[in-house]
Amino acid sequence: MRLEQSWLRSVPVEKVIGAIQAAGGEARFVGGCVRDALLQRELGDFDLATTLKPDAVQAACEGAGCKVVPTGLRHGTVTVIANGQVFEVTTLRRDVSTDGRWAEVEYTTDWQQDAARRDFTMNALYCAQDGEVTDFFGGVDDAKAGRVRFVGDAEKRIPEDVLRILRFFRFHAHYGQGAPDAEGLQACRRFMHLLPNLSAERIRMEFLKLLAAPDPVPGWQLMADASALRALQLPLANFARLELVARAEAAAGLLPDPIRRLWACLERDDVRVATRLRLSNKEAQRLSALMPLFEVPDDAKAQLRLAYYKGADIVLDALLASGKASAEAVATLQSWQRPQLPLNGADLMALGIPSGPRLGETMERVERWWVEHDFAPSHADCLAQAKG
Repeated sequence: MRLEQSWLRSVPVEKVIGAIQAAGGEARFVGGCVRDALLQRELGDFDLATTLKPDAVQAACEGAGCKVVPTGLRHGTVTVIANGQVFEVTTLRRDVSTDGRWAEVEYTTDWQQDAARRDFTMNALYCAQDGEVTDFFGGVDDAKAGRVRFVGDAEKRIPEDVLRILRFFRFHAHYGQGAPDAEGLQACRRFMHLLPNLSAERIRMEFLKLLAAPDPVPGWQLMADASALRALQLPLANFARLELVARAEAAAGLLPDPIRRLWACLERDDVRVATRLRLSNKEAQRLSALMPLFEVPDDAKAQLRLAYYKGADIVLDALLASGKASAEAVATLQSWQRPQLPLNGADLMALGIPSGPRLGETMERVERWWVEHDFAPSHADCLAQAKG
């Protein structure tokens, strides 16, 4: 089959593929961009597979005026930037050995060998610049049918890279239709005991990507039913709250928020999840701020007073979890800028209040009063309040 895609004829694509061809190589788009173009979805990353080795790719593309960054030479990958467009260009490979986490590879010029090492059939699609799609394993039909199917024997492919278990559930959440592939699910169940061998960073990446699905509940439920959460000792099975938050986000016109949804999944307030998943400091702080869940008042002004102390993002999260988030309330919290108290320590010292505990207590008292009056009192009003 042939894809009709205008981006295949864009200047950056012409420059990169033209440079590779001029150097005697062949290049085809592969993976996500081909799959998503086929399904008429928004495109993300642009990955190219090529018969040229990395050093030849680098020389050819730099000669064509592109910027080249050797981001993954261990895996045969260089990043090429042409006219602001980023391409990940990887030499065709085949696996020599695997240990469940990483593979030792060697370069090849055989497109089918390269396809055979990819995880799912829908990810093993190649597209030439003229739009011609190469499909060795029925990936086109699987993608259209919403069938996430392993390339080859699932029970052999999973031990090569145990992360494929989580990727199976993640891709089913984003692309699956109906029941999951029975063979793939059975193989995932068989090797579930190997999940703890994965690094927390890789687990985190797959969890957050799954939670970013438009409707993450079926995929998350499937993963829990298959004992993936139990294998990783993660208390993340609150499906009712996850569904409530996902629906509230959609109703409010918000993009999926993986951290908000991760918190919604918690069966109990367990901050250890942040450590187990190696969340960033910012992500962990946000997760912690949402626990325990607090009640958000219905009054709009009261919501902003609460946002002053807890942060607008946290109040928005809690409001969405309450099921009472109106479009107006969401818009207000999203655009709200925390106001600054029109009073400082120098003002109080000018009134004769010495530096120390009394000054701090006075500042806190005036601030509470100012917030209770919805941030309206002026500098003069706050000074008068401080004197009182």
